[in-house]
Amino acid sequence: MEAVTYYKAAFTTGGSADPEAYETGATSASTGTCGNTCEGNAWLATMGAFLLGMACILPVEYIVHMTVEKKGSYWDQQNEKDDEVAIDSANTSPCVMESRREMNLLETGFDDEAKLLAAAQHQKEQYRRAGMMTGIAIAIHNFPEGLALFVSSLQGMETGIILSIGIILHNLPEGVAIAAPVYYATGSKLQAFKWTAISGVAQPLGAAVGWAAVSGGMSYALQASLYAVVAGMLVCIAAKELLPGAYRFDPMGKYFVLSFFVGISIIASSLVLIHYAGAD
Repeated sequence: MEAVTYYKAAFTTGGSADPEAYETGATSASTGTCGNTCEGNAWLATMGAFLLGMACILPVEYIVHMTVEKKGSYWDQQNEKDDEVAIDSANTSPCVMESRREMNLLETGFDDEAKLLAAAQHQKEQYRRAGMMTGIAIAIHNFPEGLALFVSSLQGMETGIILSIGIILHNLPEGVAIAAPVYYATGSKLQAFKWTAISGVAQPLGAAVGWAAVSGGMSYALQASLYAVVAGMLVCIAAKELLPGAYRFDPMGKYFVLSFFVGISIIASSLVLIHYAGAD
């Protein structure tokens, strides 16, 4: 609705534009008019900017996923070849051949141990890749979140603080989702911290891009476009990454559904409190 309000102010003719007046309905004699054409243009521009935000995220996520999956498939094949070579070399070594001649049972035991070691190493590689891919995906959606924080702060510090609290709360499990598999695979706290930090840097970078975009002045059309584009980005990320990820870890919806509505309630309550605070 903020985007529509500011687009209406941008398309207003015959007087001064006042977004607050359009939002509350308290227009004055000096306030310009926004007829049916103005209303239609405002909604059309909002929808176009919203779809543009979605279009910005989809190709980036597709490229990243394809790149990481292709690289992961390559390393899977390399690991399988290395495992086969290691097992074949071990099985044909003089020590093993001599042991087999003495006791045939050692053959089965050695093969099983080698396969278990190879499987464990392969699993660690999968965990490491999962952590890296999670970090890249989260970095992608942290960028528009930083932009969203900046844009919301333009409306008022209270709105920015409320949104930042919500983003902080959902960033905590994201950090764990990145660090845990990387640390398990590498045993290095530095590697886990590095990939978590990479995903976190994207958020202030998004805010910096927002600041750079408005450093030359903030028109009503630009402010409306930022609201709509960021909304499209966040909705696209929620539909493509966050909701499927939640169902993947909780397929029965035991915790996800409840948490989903708790999150909605927190944001809705925050908006109500903001309007009460501004009622005076």
